[in-house]
Amino acid sequence: MKKFLFSLFALAAFSANAQTVIYSEDFNSATVDNPPAGWVFQDMDGDGYNFGDMYFVPNSAGEPSTPVSLISRSWQVSPLTPNNTATSPLIDLTNASGAITLEWKVTAANNVSWNSENYSVYVHTVEDVYEAVFEEPVFTETYTGAGGFPGVQTKTVDISSFAGQSVFVTFRHHDVTDMDYLSLDDVTVKAEVLGVADMNAAKVSVYPNPVKDEFKLNLSAAYNSAKTEVTVTDLTGKKVKTFAAGESYNVSDLGKGVYILTITDGVNKFTQKLIKK
Repeated sequence: MKKFLFSLFALAAFSANAQTVIYSEDFNSATVDNPPAGWVFQDMDGDGYNFGDMYFVPNSAGEPSTPVSLISRSWQVSPLTPNNTATSPLIDLTNASGAITLEWKVTAANNVSWNSENYSVYVHTVEDVYEAVFEEPVFTETYTGAGGFPGVQTKTVDISSFAGQSVFVTFRHHDVTDMDYLSLDDVTVKAEVLGVADMNAAKVSVYPNPVKDEFKLNLSAAYNSAKTEVTVTDLTGKKVKTFAAGESYNVSDLGKGVYILTITDGVNKFTQKLIKK
């Protein structure tokens, strides 16, 4: 079952400084014939095994021994060396602000000799997953459970640098062989949303936007200008400019394209796309 948040600002009327679910998928209704809506699976190693081939690992009686979840195998009758990806539908963060978190659950085999599954997580704006996996992952680990199901662990990653963009999330099972299986579940993206009164108080105007050489800011009285920092990041999350509060901000040396502008004084925070022409 998936959930989309259509209006962050509508829900903000009922919640101040709360995290709101923007996207979630629990895979509970997923089957081989009914895959989770919008998810795309790639068998990059071409061995014929992939995410989406099964949504639980059966025990000897054919009953699930895992949660209903995304499953990728590193052993199935014989050793496998997976390079499998599962990519979410496009997740809209254009109205998200404050802290944005990606959360999921992970587990592996209940035998400690077979549960060292390696995987990485990518957050990306490009649709081509073959291109996306050349980017730096936001998270990577070799899972090591405590042994004995349910050894489910919850993982959380801050993806606030992607505010103002629409992104895909890709899970990649790779660089492992002859273990058993990787199980990924309950993928959720949450954003911190200001209440209506707080949003009005912390309003910021950016002009001109698109910008050629310099832009200016109109900060509300809520901001402490002495503590205000203005940062510009590219779409990979790399910080390319940092300014203290001033009359104007020169970005003439930046290449043409879309950047993310963040203004914060440690209490108030504002994020918006900045288009450099």
